[in-house]
Amino acid sequence: MDFFNRKILRDKGVALGHLAKQIAATCQGGSPGDGLTGERGYLASSLGHVQAMVEYLSAQAMASRENPKAIYLVGQHTTRLLLATGDLLIGWLLLRQAEVAQAALDADPDGKDANFYAGKVAAAKFFAHNVLPRLSSDRAVMMAADNSLMELPEAAF
Repeated sequence: MDFFNRKILRDKGVALGHLAKQIAATCQGGSPGDGLTGERGYLASSLGHVQAMVEYLSAQAMASRENPKAIYLVGQHTTRLLLATGDLLIGWLLLRQAEVAQAALDADPDGKDANFYAGKVAAAKFFAHNVLPRLSSDRAVMMAADNSLMELPEAAF
């Protein structure tokens, strides 16, 4: 709730928007021959999912002015947004590291350095292929949610 209400809504998404521009630049950057094009695609898709989640929750927060129960949809999904944003940022930072590592690998380092750089690239690829795709399902869950749980009588618990 704090992340969404105080860190996103309160500043009208300015900080998150600034960060999104940096992530988008990373998605569009790099060179096609560096072997990270697919990972940039996963990152770009994940950025879109997080932005859609923020837009959805923002719309629900605004709708709560007319329909107070709409705020329940915000409360049900702010943790999901926080975790998805964290995954997005980790994916972005790993990709930035992988770009630097791949450039170093292209310079043909020897021994331990080569292994270190190869590990950075492999970690970014693993995260992009195994974690970032989950953000699409997080978004789908959020968009499909309703307030049926909140409409149960207290005695149901």
